[in-house]
Amino acid sequence: MKPDNPVYKKRDNRIEIADLISLYRSKWPAFLISIAACLALAVLYIYIKAPVYEIQANILITDDDKTSDLMRSISMADMFVNNTSVDEEMSILNSHSLFRNVTEKLGCNITYTVKNNLIKRTTKYSGSPVKLTPPAGIADTLRRSLKFKLKADKEGVVSVTVRNNRDKIVGEVKEKRFPVTVTTPYGDFILSTTDTYEKGRSLSMQIGFCGYDLAAELLQKEVMCYIPNKKADVITVALNSTDINYAKNVVNAVIQQYNARGIEENQRKAQQTADFIDKRLVDISKELNDAESDIEQYKQSHDIVDVEVETKYLLTRKGTLEESLIAAETEVGVLELTRDFIADPANRFNLIPTPLGAEAAAEAIEAYNSLILERIRLEKSAKPGNKVLTALNEQIDAMRTNVATTLERSIASARVTLNELRGKSGDSQSRLGDIPAREREFVNIKRRQAVKENLYLFLLKEREESALRIANAVPKGMIIDKAYALSDQVNMTPAKVLILAFLLGLFIVPLWLYFRSLIRNKFSDMRELQRLTTIPILGEVSLDRSGDKLVTAGNSSSSTAELFRLLRSNLQFITGGINAKVLLVTSSTAGEGKSFVAINMAASLTISGKRVVLVGMDIRNPQLTNYLGVASETGLTTYLSSSQYTIDDITVHHPEVKGLDIITSGPVTPNPSELLMSTRVDNLFSELRSRYDYIIIDSAPVGMVSDTYSLARVSDATIYVCRANHTTFSDIEFVNRLYAEKRLPHIALVLNGTHVRKGYGYGYGYGKA
Repeated sequence: MKPDNPVYKKRDNRIEIADLISLYRSKWPAFLISIAACLALAVLYIYIKAPVYEIQANILITDDDKTSDLMRSISMADMFVNNTSVDEEMSILNSHSLFRNVTEKLGCNITYTVKNNLIKRTTKYSGSPVKLTPPAGIADTLRRSLKFKLKADKEGVVSVTVRNNRDKIVGEVKEKRFPVTVTTPYGDFILSTTDTYEKGRSLSMQIGFCGYDLAAELLQKEVMCYIPNKKADVITVALNSTDINYAKNVVNAVIQQYNARGIEENQRKAQQTADFIDKRLVDISKELNDAESDIEQYKQSHDIVDVEVETKYLLTRKGTLEESLIAAETEVGVLELTRDFIADPANRFNLIPTPLGAEAAAEAIEAYNSLILERIRLEKSAKPGNKVLTALNEQIDAMRTNVATTLERSIASARVTLNELRGKSGDSQSRLGDIPAREREFVNIKRRQAVKENLYLFLLKEREESALRIANAVPKGMIIDKAYALSDQVNMTPAKVLILAFLLGLFIVPLWLYFRSLIRNKFSDMRELQRLTTIPILGEVSLDRSGDKLVTAGNSSSSTAELFRLLRSNLQFITGGINAKVLLVTSSTAGEGKSFVAINMAASLTISGKRVVLVGMDIRNPQLTNYLGVASETGLTTYLSSSQYTIDDITVHHPEVKGLDIITSGPVTPNPSELLMSTRVDNLFSELRSRYDYIIIDSAPVGMVSDTYSLARVSDATIYVCRANHTTFSDIEFVNRLYAEKRLPHIALVLNGTHVRKGYGYGYGYGKA
């Protein structure tokens, strides 16, 4: 019985840890093999896997329009107002169209992979020994990917197989020489050698080809664009690759395409303004010419030579009023030009110039231009029918109506102001009664000419500014760092791989042992058996490699013979000190060593001078005759079947073991259960008790037949044999039930088939009681 004292529990824990360490120590070859295998796989991985590095570049997002706020306040530059957002620029950097341009520029839709040997392959981003030339225009329309598998021998004889993304062969060429033309449903592809091709050497490689759209999608997933710091308008573009030069080219190309797009956008916006100005200059120039022609005709018809000299005095007095009137008429003219620009359906999605003076209209136009710029940016990457673009168009139309309404109100307000100035001017004119009517008419004509001239000069100035913006357009992305490689590789270094492999190899065996313990249904040693049962354990018997069935004969000093002698010494404990002469030896199933234990137990008892008889009562499957090599025509079954046989007729003396007699089971009969239930069995054992000191019964396994239960009446104690790594947990549960129900007398266990360990006495005796 196991005490509950904590000291004993602590001792048990130490023993389990020691057993675990001992188990691991016994498995050192497995540890060695596991670590060696993992290190070999690690070396193979290091050989196959090339180091991967991260290549980065940084750009600062700027808004150059902020430097022209003064110009914008006095000109038409408000149509370009656009507050730069880093998130919006991130969307442009990640756009499909940008990556498609990069793919076209660098040829990323074609990949070359050279097979160096059986396990290693190298991707050639540059310096491929073979070049693939696709049909013209196929990369723009191809929706599928193609894989070219090329093999060339030392003589330069080439075989090529082309498969599509469904692994279907779509083209094939055999035993040709470079250049090779492969005909496919998608056109003729040409494979030719480059300067790096080595003649006289075999070549095996794969070439991947896909359309620009698919390649752009793949590249878009590989390139990373992120904002490293929310406090600064900086965007980092990064790419992980085994080829540093290739990754630098890709990252730099992405930034170049982004900047090129920014320049193009700025130039396009400036060009739109320039086109509008050129169109208006033609109209204003014609109107100015008409006004100057009217002045010329008026002078000729009224015989006026120098009106300016004649009216200098009066004009000086009216200067202030006339300047205000001209400014008011100019404002009305600009507002009307803007209204006509909005009313033209051709300018539905064009930027609207900001008129001077009308603050309410200027704010509405500024908001409208912001929507137009947003639509221009979205239109580049959106597909037809895009819901966001449709919603934006509706918002622009609604805003346009609002702008037109605002302009009408501004025009009306400007006209009221103009009428007030004209009224004041009329009052002044009435005071000039001494001035002829023709002079007053000439002043009106001159004023109209001055308005047209001011408009003309204003448009000329804006055209020059637009030309400067077109010529000096700069991108919003200022390059801080060109593409560079980080010093540490992204994937694990060889040293880390080897360390991880060593640790993995170190833990594989314990994990294997643990999971094996979870799924196995058999115990393996004495300590496990002690945890499974409270039945007294007589001892254990180690594996014997000699092949002999009788290992305790004579003065044998083998470990197995010593263990049987230990079993003999422990017999006094199994029945609490009573005189147990008849020992019933049984097991759960066949193959657990029941007969082996019975034979050697009987032989071991004779060494101490005892007279022992071994009775073979497994009459269904007798094994004693085979194990001991004892020949007998009669046996137990002949004695039980006929009263004419005596005990002496069926008893055989063992030729080598003095004091050991054997009663074999005899011929197999059809009614073994009835024979074992007969009274002659009781008479037999009564007689044997008087003749022998010990009677060892080799009975049938109790888990297979019920014959052994009928022998409980003639037995004093039961030796129940179980075998390490053979007897199952359910078999131990079965014998636990037998022990609890007392169906067999004084059961004690013997563990057979264990491995030899130092200290044979460990675990013997009762064990758990």
